[in-house]
Amino acid sequence: APAPDTRPAMPVAAPTPPAPPQPPAPPAPDVASIKATFEAELRSAIQAAVRYPQAARMMQLTGKTLVGFDFRDGAVSHLRVVTSSGADLLDHAALEAVRNAPYPATPKELQGKNMAFTIWVRFHLSDS
Repeated sequence: APAPDTRPAMPVAAPTPPAPPQPPAPPAPDVASIKATFEAELRSAIQAAVRYPQAARMMQLTGKTLVGFDFRDGAVSHLRVVTSSGADLLDHAALEAVRNAPYPATPKELQGKNMAFTIWVRFHLSDS
């Protein structure tokens, strides 16, 4: 009969508990919503830069001008009036507001990208 095995048994490691599940990765930034938020910031910056022409104010001219432009990393190009307010004074003031607005920093997801915008610039006599 074979002799009984008297060697000590090799210790068996306890099974490793499964790793806790990883938290889901944060969703990838939605570039469309980032651009929409940025466009709202541009609109606010442009409207804040509007200087109501004194002559237009005296003539009680009001209205809105739709301006179109390309924007890339803080620089505006291809600026144009898409829809006139019907008053050259207001249209020129709208273009000047786009040229002179202090723009917010471009979000990193949009940096280096040429973006086309059309934004209404509004002129109301109640504006200061």
